[in-house]
Amino acid sequence: MNDKIQKLRIINRLLTQHRLAASMLVLFMLLAALAESFGLSLVLPLIATMAGLESGVDGALGEFTAFLGRVMPMDARVDGLLLLLALAFLIKGVLMVLTRGLSVNFAMRLRQGWSRRLMAHYLQADYAYMSAQRHGTTVHNIAVEPYRAARGVISIFDFLNRFVLAVILTAILLAANWQATLTMAAIGLVVFMIIRRSVFGYAARFGKLRLRLQQEISAIITESVGAALQIKLFGAYDKIDDALDARLEQHRRNETTFQAVSEIPSQSTEFIIILFLSLGMIVLSHGFDLEPAAYLALIGFYVAIGQRLLTTVNFLIARRMKIAAVVPSLTLVDELLEAAPSREALEKGETFPALKTDVVLHDVAFSYGDAMVFSDLNMTIRRGATTAIIGPSGSGKSTLADLLLGLYEPGRGHIALNGRNLSDFSLASRRQHIGYVSQDPEVFHASIAENIRLGRPGASDDDVRNAARQANIDSFITGLTEGYDTVVGDRGVKLSGGQRQRLTIARVVLRQPEIYIFDEATSALDTESEQLIQHSIEALGKQATVIVIAHRLSTIRNADAIYQLDGRGGARQTSFDAIDAANAPDAPDAPDAIGAIDKAAS
Repeated sequence: MNDKIQKLRIINRLLTQHRLAASMLVLFMLLAALAESFGLSLVLPLIATMAGLESGVDGALGEFTAFLGRVMPMDARVDGLLLLLALAFLIKGVLMVLTRGLSVNFAMRLRQGWSRRLMAHYLQADYAYMSAQRHGTTVHNIAVEPYRAARGVISIFDFLNRFVLAVILTAILLAANWQATLTMAAIGLVVFMIIRRSVFGYAARFGKLRLRLQQEISAIITESVGAALQIKLFGAYDKIDDALDARLEQHRRNETTFQAVSEIPSQSTEFIIILFLSLGMIVLSHGFDLEPAAYLALIGFYVAIGQRLLTTVNFLIARRMKIAAVVPSLTLVDELLEAAPSREALEKGETFPALKTDVVLHDVAFSYGDAMVFSDLNMTIRRGATTAIIGPSGSGKSTLADLLLGLYEPGRGHIALNGRNLSDFSLASRRQHIGYVSQDPEVFHASIAENIRLGRPGASDDDVRNAARQANIDSFITGLTEGYDTVVGDRGVKLSGGQRQRLTIARVVLRQPEIYIFDEATSALDTESEQLIQHSIEALGKQATVIVIAHRLSTIRNADAIYQLDGRGGARQTSFDAIDAANAPDAPDAPDAIGAIDKAAS
């Protein structure tokens, strides 16, 4: 019972913003069920009239039949009943058409709302939470599970609708002959409980297993497509194929078993209902004193209603299994929406006006769990100057950028802007003044203009071109057949690494920030691309505050200040000459090599 109450609470929470639409959908479903039930209740009066009987049976249904006989002349009664029957099923048909359209619309609205909320759930979560998620699973949770959960809600409504219809049909049979109906119902209840215990538990277990397998399948596919180059280079086809095949094979076996087991209730119920009808007819023929015509009328009525009841009960059992299988999807969506992680407080704090002073880091400490990155970091990043950050791998260079961007908060100490703590200003307004370029340029499957305009969505075409010129990529773009309308492909596959990097620089330039952060922006580029980007960095350094995180000596040659992170939680200011001296002619590393800076930092 507690489990059922919990499921009802989940559904109630998920439908909080859609209760009016849900109520309208349920109302149309119930009206359709009532129209169909009324039409079926006319079957006995019709048969009785055609057999020349006044009512055909005693009890409530007999009284209803007699009432119709009193209001309809005998010579027009059959025609009147047929017209009423046709009208009832016409109304039922119209309502079912409306219900079908409303159901699809309602399900798509649910999916739309849940997918958007789940996207916000991940994108607006703290960066530490988002970075810990498996991308394939995240994509699956956003794109697939809301749709399955929405269809599950519609299945629940369909189940309720058919349940009401089954109750009404049973009531009609009770009104016709309650003794025969109760006999069938008692036996049916026992058989139903047997089926329920043996089948529905399996359906719930299957739903959980299916969810896990489909998440794993999505994760493997997403990661493999993203790492296609590495798979090619390392010849890892078999490993990926084996991992995917194992999940697909398990999913195939479980899906096959589930579909086979799902058919058991349907086939069993069909046999049972026919058996019930037979037993009911035997009870009617031997246990009651009925005229032959009345007996035949009642048999025809039971066959007509029983056939519809059979179909409805089959539907209920099959849909009940589908609901049990989709409950894990509903639970997942509810858990992700309700147990949301700590989110970025984008608007908390004052609006950051403009950078008026140096950026000062004072006694900053930060760690990833037990792994200490900074213990006592002190640094001054001069306004309007270019500051280079160097150090060995793992010393915290990129973490420093993350702290400035507000992706993480210092564990101790503070970062000051305009003489105030960084956290005094809202995260959204701070980021408006910062342009970040990473070593892994993020490019979207869209045109070049759209990719650049992401930096400032309302920018004009001239602004986009000016930003491209400052990023030294305009001449390349204008040389393309479609120019700025060229679609770059998934993750910018149609562009070289240097072109993608310059495209992301143009996007940042278009934003017109006061602080630029270049995080290893040239580490993986050829010499020509590096020089073009270096020229852009030097030009931007004359009009804004620039922070360059680098390994290559050429990238920091013209920096106004250089800080070395020592890998022990601190930093010291140095000069280019001191670093260059560490790369003496007898050193094994060539100029501009990574080893020179690592050696100097150590």
